[in-house]
Amino acid sequence: MLSFATAPSISVASDTPEPCLKLGADKSVVRMFPNLETVFADIYKSAGLCAVSLSMSAKRVEQMAMSGALDGHWLRVEGYAKTFDQTMVTIPVPLLQVDATFLSMEGTDFGGTVKGLKGLRVGYQSGFRWLEKRLSGSGAQLIETPYGVPIKDLLQRGRFDVFSTDSARAQGIIDDFSNAQVEVRIHRWKTISFYHLLAQQHADKVDALSEAITAAIADGAFDEIYALPGVNAAPLH
Repeated sequence: MLSFATAPSISVASDTPEPCLKLGADKSVVRMFPNLETVFADIYKSAGLCAVSLSMSAKRVEQMAMSGALDGHWLRVEGYAKTFDQTMVTIPVPLLQVDATFLSMEGTDFGGTVKGLKGLRVGYQSGFRWLEKRLSGSGAQLIETPYGVPIKDLLQRGRFDVFSTDSARAQGIIDDFSNAQVEVRIHRWKTISFYHLLAQQHADKVDALSEAITAAIADGAFDEIYALPGVNAAPLH
């Protein structure tokens, strides 16, 4: 499984007297992390703002944001602010799309649908609240898994029958099976868009950041990210 060392904080110079905003950066976006780090630095600078990005697990980002220790999230699934944390506001420009996926071992009876999860043990990464909510009514036994746990080993050992994640992270798990004598299957079941979030007290910055993000996408700042396996550009509204 690919790993990425905890990224250093990024600091963006600003002429404004306001303190730098603290952004939660989910370190489990491994392949995207270096590019996103640079892109967000440039976006905030373009908007005339100052920001530092702090690398941590998705669960920790959520906890710190809810406690008021963070000013925003790098990436959260569409509808997150309304459903899970109404102290946040969404920058209304989709950054990227991935597919919600299931991973299962070859030879199992799982057919790749949400309905087919009934009675199965389904793992998911801690902090993936959108998966937890979507799968809670499936009849599956949900198993919350901390970031960094070797998913390949857990699948092979039968600790769970299915692992639910997104297509970007799934690719890293599939790569872990490249030298194995067994095969893992990927089932895509829903396309989802991700957005940048800010705390409510920074709602006055939404317009500036919306413009900066739109310009960054148009200028190709996200092209290397969109070229990664399992990641796609999101249609702009």
